[in-house]
Amino acid sequence: MSTLFYKTFFLVLFINILLPQTAKAQNDSEIILYKKEFELEKSHITEKTYLKILLSDDDSNDYFDIHYQEGNAPKILKATIFNQKGEQIKKFKRKDFLDLNEQDGGVFVSDQKIKQLQLPQYGYPYIFEIEYTLEYQNFISLTQWSPIYYYQTPVRKAFLQVTTPKNLKLTIKSDSVFNYNQIIDKNTISRQWSYENYEPIESEYLAPPLYELIPRVTIIPDKFFYYSEGTAESWASLGNYFYQLNKGLTELTPSEKNTINLLTAGMTDRRLIIEKIYNYMQDNTRYINVRFGVGGLKPYPASYVCTNKYGDCKALTIYMKALLEHKNIESYYVPVYAGGNPIKVDPELPSSQFNHVILAVPNDQDTIWLENTAGYLPSNYLGTFTQGRKGFLIDSTKSRLVNIPPLSEDQTLNESYYEVNISDQETLEISFTKTLRSDDFELLSFLKKEKRNHSIENYIRSNTPLDNKSDIVFKVQEFDRNTPHLELKGSYQTNSFLQKIGDKWAITAHFLKLPNFDVPTKRKLPVRISSPIHQINTFTFHLKKGLLPQPLRDVKIQSEFGSFEISYKAEKEHIKATNKLLLNRQDISVDAYPSFWNFINEVKEAQAKSGIILSKSHE
Repeated sequence: MSTLFYKTFFLVLFINILLPQTAKAQNDSEIILYKKEFELEKSHITEKTYLKILLSDDDSNDYFDIHYQEGNAPKILKATIFNQKGEQIKKFKRKDFLDLNEQDGGVFVSDQKIKQLQLPQYGYPYIFEIEYTLEYQNFISLTQWSPIYYYQTPVRKAFLQVTTPKNLKLTIKSDSVFNYNQIIDKNTISRQWSYENYEPIESEYLAPPLYELIPRVTIIPDKFFYYSEGTAESWASLGNYFYQLNKGLTELTPSEKNTINLLTAGMTDRRLIIEKIYNYMQDNTRYINVRFGVGGLKPYPASYVCTNKYGDCKALTIYMKALLEHKNIESYYVPVYAGGNPIKVDPELPSSQFNHVILAVPNDQDTIWLENTAGYLPSNYLGTFTQGRKGFLIDSTKSRLVNIPPLSEDQTLNESYYEVNISDQETLEISFTKTLRSDDFELLSFLKKEKRNHSIENYIRSNTPLDNKSDIVFKVQEFDRNTPHLELKGSYQTNSFLQKIGDKWAITAHFLKLPNFDVPTKRKLPVRISSPIHQINTFTFHLKKGLLPQPLRDVKIQSEFGSFEISYKAEKEHIKATNKLLLNRQDISVDAYPSFWNFINEVKEAQAKSGIILSKSHE
């Protein structure tokens, strides 16, 4: 849901980045050799990277980036250009590397830096070879390593070596495709993984995240040091580390306490108090990502937000927690992996697998969930950004993974009602009402808050049966701000789905948005539908006197993947046509994909044949 949220950050710093951000499509370029070596000695890690890359033409990368934290600059061991014969063309010096601030649209202040090298844009093909080291003392994870370096570049050979003390307990998870070896010395053990001939995976519509599809090695030490000691022996022990990190951060300023007291004076209903405070937080703060030092993990205190009126997701969540705490309302800090197509949390691997934070507020037998970075969303609303996944509820030594509720079929239902009159000019005069939920609701709520009426009109034009020349009048219906749906009303004229054939009229009555999937022979990846796709469109056609419909046939298609219906109801001077589509929340394997595609194709064919033919009455 990138239209709704600024880019969030990963909670773990110094983790080996899975896919570098400098990646771009490279047709004939390839990674000849990619080596990564980690050595852990006491609480000190040395990370060495070696790359040998064939750059084929000017479609290749024009620069090479090394990401690091301020005060921890990489040591460049060598950076050289060779021709394909192995002859040295250019040797780079330290001064050739530029020191830049990492630019991230969602980050207000950061100590993340880039060392950037401009690569030659001539003399292709050539080989670029670089080797450098990084050293650091604060870490939670040793590595989450993949043999991929750039998204669309093949890798001929990749190698990982991790050297640790023999007595250090590690949690290791690796895919079976790697070749594995280990070397045991007197005091250390070196574990080695290698992989050859990786070919890029092409992205496909509604596929799971690439992270879940590529081979990788994850290594988590049971004991770590990130500005303070912690253990990852279990989710409870890791959660206790976060709990201790957050301790003492919920003290409000005296003026803020007084404001909350006045705001909730006379209120006794707990749910309404939570809602009132949440809306106050939304109206008086803004989201800005602050990433500096331990700030990658530790929130800024509530008093910081009281004073500055802004913060990142961690700071705003701690601030909201503090506001509730002032009213003796208990709540829990919950890291989560956010996004419309999230990476699934591995429950067998206690580690920081999250990039966002929300708040859980127990309420009787229920839980109220609060997203604290979006001022336009209702209280107790977790949309497509955070619904239906694992969260890490921080509760001291009782910390645990919890299931965040998924959006239901009803919560994702988008309904459109059209009143259609055929005018004497043989055009259609249409008025409509759209009730939007889920991602459409989130998008329109954001556009409404930002007063982007032109974008709202573009949305209507993309999701309504009209032609580009049609003038449209619309308004966004006002509701209580904590209502989890939005209503659009409007009207327009069109002839885009009306056609006269001799003395008959043909009306198209199918305007459900259907996913566009490849045929089974082309599909290589599984399908993931993270929340139900649920649409109902109802058209009431008011007929001109003397026009009668030819026989109408209802359609009903049922499948394990979802359902589709077309139903008609004909009365004296109008016809009501209703289309319903439901695609279930589901993962569909490559083996099951042909059956899924057959269902989608059957729906498309049924919809294409669902027009209404009107003919003149002979009475």
